[in-house]
Amino acid sequence: MGGSIQFAKLFGIPVRLHWTFFLLFAGLALLGWSQTGSFTYLMWSSLFLLAVFTCVVLHEFGHALTARIYGVKTVDIILSPIGGIARLDKLPENPWQEFKVAIAGPLVNIAIALLISPFLFLVDTENSRNFFELLWEGNLPALPVLLSSFFLASLFVLNISLAVFNLIPAFPMDGGRIFRALLSIPLNRVRATRIASITGQFFAVLMVVYGIWSYSIVLAIIGVFIFLSASQEYRMIETESWLSDQVVGTIMRKDFTLLSYSDLLSKPLHIYLRGNERNFMVSSDADDRVVALLPETALMDALRTGETSGTVENFLIPIKPDPIPEDTNLREAYDSMREANREALLIRNETGQITGILEMYQIHFFLQLQQRLKKQAKG
Repeated sequence: MGGSIQFAKLFGIPVRLHWTFFLLFAGLALLGWSQTGSFTYLMWSSLFLLAVFTCVVLHEFGHALTARIYGVKTVDIILSPIGGIARLDKLPENPWQEFKVAIAGPLVNIAIALLISPFLFLVDTENSRNFFELLWEGNLPALPVLLSSFFLASLFVLNISLAVFNLIPAFPMDGGRIFRALLSIPLNRVRATRIASITGQFFAVLMVVYGIWSYSIVLAIIGVFIFLSASQEYRMIETESWLSDQVVGTIMRKDFTLLSYSDLLSKPLHIYLRGNERNFMVSSDADDRVVALLPETALMDALRTGETSGTVENFLIPIKPDPIPEDTNLREAYDSMREANREALLIRNETGQITGILEMYQIHFFLQLQQRLKKQAKG
């Protein structure tokens, strides 16, 4: 995520801090200083802020390490003033696996609260009783007194609150993902996501309205984020469904020009400028065996710089990933192309013979067509 810096790496997972966190710290410090003029308050507020974000990091590691059990990698964990997010490279599609990954975060917060509770209820009993009486009456003291006198009690309530808040079925929050996972048992994943998305947007609107009414800007921002994310997540799952329902042989291009190393670059450029082909297969001069690719990016660079002379051999890239069978799932092919940062993928038959080429723009056109068909069906 842009604007974040890595400050730690735990269990092989980078932990990043968004720059807006420093604005939050500065704002709290300025507020406390204006109210108390005390360095003691600054110390307690800094310590509490550190403790809060430690709890948030542990919450996100609950998701990340549970996901790792099911072979899901975590790109990184990012902390910001509105919370944390563990960016997984994908989500488990098995409902029970998704359920476990989603609920792991809130369970971590409950575990932290349980670890704090013996001190509150067995050691510091009188102070804790005073805190909960003030909390029940809605008469908690000002922040400087609260942090210095009721530090652990405040942290206990915070973790319980984080667990409860995250369990709200507002997709794509943890509770929304749990809701989607449970719906995915009797329903297909797309339908379950659609219901969870609409439910999440309903709760998001409530958050925005309540946030504005109560002057809680952070809650309103979270509501807006959830509303937009729910829609985006549904579109992503719908796209994955469309790709999963097809094989590469359905949309691959079977008519292609086979170039050789010694061909002049003007040959593929002439074909490219007519809009017939974008990526080209290249064979060695000795035989017709495909050994490399001439990508569209190389042709565009040549046109941009004016370096259009020379042979094809000077503009080639290796074949990566390896050619895949015609009956390969289109979603699998799409993921392979993205991971390898390739715009084209070679397709082979059962005997290993190259039968076609799959290009990224073909997949995009296929998805655009599905969107148009969906709109026409609704209209």
